[in-house]
Amino acid sequence: PRGEELVPVLSALGRWGAPLLMAGREPTDEFRPRWMVPAIRAIFGEAEVRDLGPLEVVLDVAGEPLTVHVAGDRLDARLGAAPEPDLRVACGADTAIGLLVGGLDLDEAIASGAAEVTGHRAARSAFGRLIERAAGPPGA
Repeated sequence: PRGEELVPVLSALGRWGAPLLMAGREPTDEFRPRWMVPAIRAIFGEAEVRDLGPLEVVLDVAGEPLTVHVAGDRLDARLGAAPEPDLRVACGADTAIGLLVGGLDLDEAIASGAAEVTGHRAARSAFGRLIERAAGPPGA
């Protein structure tokens, strides 16, 4: 219970630091897509998701899949691909980071060829709303 008290603080730090990934990453910096799992939990942990699920989105980041799972009022992220996701987004690390921190629109990523997306239109819309909610100020 005491550790759970830190979740809002860690989420706020994650939201604060995530844009720095976009602006401050050098081409020579090491990056592993699996590092995005705790960041996704932090960035989206306090977003209102009750109306978005059930939803499973696989982010295939540079060949390493991550699954974002929304059910009820909870969001979780984990390594690996869901067997039958509602939406699959295949992209590189910079594109994935841009999408997740709200610095890049999914439609723009698709149009530029930076992302390939397959899945249900409703899932794509729900994922877009999730990103919009997380990009706003806490409590918005």
